[in-house]
Amino acid sequence: MPTHPNAPASAGAPDAIPDVVEPTSTDPAGRFASLRHPHDPAGPAPAADRAGEDIVEPIPVTADGRLVVAPASSADRAVRHMRHLTEDGLNLPDDSLIRLAQSVVEPGLLTRAVLAPQRTEYGWIYQLHARAWITMLNVAVANDRLVARAVYAADPGYSAAAGGNLAAVALPSSDPAAARLVFDDDLERILDAADRNFAGVLANNPQQVGARLIERPLTVVVQVVVAPDGTLVAHELATVDGNSRLSSGLAELHLQPEWLPARLRRNRVTDRVTPSLLMNLDLAERRELTRRMAHWATTRLAQPPRTGPARAVAADHKERDRAARTLNALTAPVEVIVGFRDDDPARYGNERFASAVRSLLVRMNVAVTAFDDGARNAVQAEEVALGLHAEGLIDDTERDILIGRSDVSAAMAAKGLDPTLADLRFAYIAWQLTRTDGNRNRVIRTKLHERRLLLKHREPLVVELGLRSYSATWPEGERGPIRRALDSGCLWQRLVERPWGVESIATDDDVDVLAEYALEQRATGGYAASLLGVLGMVALVMSGHLLAPGAAAERLVGGEAVDRTDVGSIVSKLLDLDWGVWLLRNAIKASRAGAPIAWIDDHGEPDDRGWTPAQFDAQLRLAVHRRSLRPVVGNPADELRQGWTEVTSAIVRARDSFEAYEELRHEHAATNRLLWVEVEGAIANLDYLTDSIKYIAERPRGDR
Repeated sequence: MPTHPNAPASAGAPDAIPDVVEPTSTDPAGRFASLRHPHDPAGPAPAADRAGEDIVEPIPVTADGRLVVAPASSADRAVRHMRHLTEDGLNLPDDSLIRLAQSVVEPGLLTRAVLAPQRTEYGWIYQLHARAWITMLNVAVANDRLVARAVYAADPGYSAAAGGNLAAVALPSSDPAAARLVFDDDLERILDAADRNFAGVLANNPQQVGARLIERPLTVVVQVVVAPDGTLVAHELATVDGNSRLSSGLAELHLQPEWLPARLRRNRVTDRVTPSLLMNLDLAERRELTRRMAHWATTRLAQPPRTGPARAVAADHKERDRAARTLNALTAPVEVIVGFRDDDPARYGNERFASAVRSLLVRMNVAVTAFDDGARNAVQAEEVALGLHAEGLIDDTERDILIGRSDVSAAMAAKGLDPTLADLRFAYIAWQLTRTDGNRNRVIRTKLHERRLLLKHREPLVVELGLRSYSATWPEGERGPIRRALDSGCLWQRLVERPWGVESIATDDDVDVLAEYALEQRATGGYAASLLGVLGMVALVMSGHLLAPGAAAERLVGGEAVDRTDVGSIVSKLLDLDWGVWLLRNAIKASRAGAPIAWIDDHGEPDDRGWTPAQFDAQLRLAVHRRSLRPVVGNPADELRQGWTEVTSAIVRARDSFEAYEELRHEHAATNRLLWVEVEGAIANLDYLTDSIKYIAERPRGDR
């Protein structure tokens, strides 16, 4: 791996500028094609061009109101002071201290810095508060808030060029001697992941920065990237929390190509300051870029407003607005993690620092970007896997299979499992997380902060890690029904109460033998039924033939009562029926072959009735409820009519609710307009409904 320009040449000369890495392409995957700069001619108009809005004014952040990059030598006293904070908990080497001191707006204030302790479940984290230049920071390589939506190498269909999807990088480890996160993944992959994280949060969660400051502190940690031989190839102050705020700030900065080194000017397709651009600058180059930005903005605002033709005045307003937005976005308050003390240092040393940082993020309740259940469950699932590994309950190979961030082919093969079968990895995860031997229950219970460990606590862990086997095969937009089905409950009590295991069921003959054993061992509680059940459940759910319970199933069978329990319960009941075992057997074989899953006849043979997956789900739930294979076929015309009636009823209810809201505004004499961010989603949904209904409806007579 080549040495990165952002890496110190040596610990003794942390400010030396080493050889640089020539970027192979500025934007090889088109990450920013749909994210034009807010001030691009073809993009949204800047604030000064929007009618009725005032020009943005710079907001002072220093005592004298000046915003200049302090000389590098001014950081020396700050570094000497921070070295004396080791007894208070600071634990960073000199190269990181120098980077920190040269990244803050006022290094002199660090000479009075004190550390703020923060409790985590593993020990104490120590933070230092300051105001930093955002160009000296960077977004997280992997955003844990997006972890449930990422693409993982555990999917047999994964490729490095996974389209526009967010590829997951390997988890960082803890620096054994410092409060730093260590990535040992490929540098180009890390650059790509950081850029995709940046583009993703700008598209999904932009923040109001520029007209106002970044007000909420960013939580920052030192992270380094190392080559296989241990060489340091990148060194960053990266956000643990605040990716959206930092990304929105970077997107507001005014960048002129001549401010960049010559090697980075060629073939640029965006004028945005991106994470990969910053990581391709060494420390001195980033400080120079920051100085140029601040100088340009300050100088431009110091010029008197232009007078004369309206076009010249408008252009002047636009430039002044851009300069003020740059100054307001250029700095941010930061809480830098500079130390960690484990509760059991004799046993763990600094090993649990990475987990402590992660636990700190999961506990943060940031309203605008709060962890959704999928992200929280995914992070907890990874922490459970790491906890089992730390306790010696699983080995390195088993840990890698569970987490799934790297290629698991070799790990699966080492366990005697076919790495091309995604359902086998899913079953392996379900087995590992339902085992109760050793101290497994204690580890899982501790990681989840639960006094009692129930089936409902294990299920989200299995879902999040198991779905990584399908993250590239199934686009995120198509995972909704699958995730809802699994989230309804995908395990059953027998998996915890009776020992079972996973074998390489790789061929159709293997599946047939497994089904026969499942029938034979039903009374004795053999493991074959459990393995068949998990593989069959995965086949039915991933193909859409077993959905989350809902009222729709009853409509599809003419209003007959159906079993409306979760998918795990449905599979458990199927395993108690001969035809249920046959159906699961056939589902596994059809799903692996990419063929439609068919119903079965009384002899267990496929009996294709031409049902849609939703109709299959309804018939399956009816059959489980009746314990009979006899199907009931609903009237399609009645189903469609009833479905449209529900749509129109929902639209009428929405209109009534809006009229009631209007009356409420009138009663309270409310004259203020709603913020656009509050109504944008509702308007988008209404536009979608209007376009979709027009698409399926015949055109009015006058329009033909």
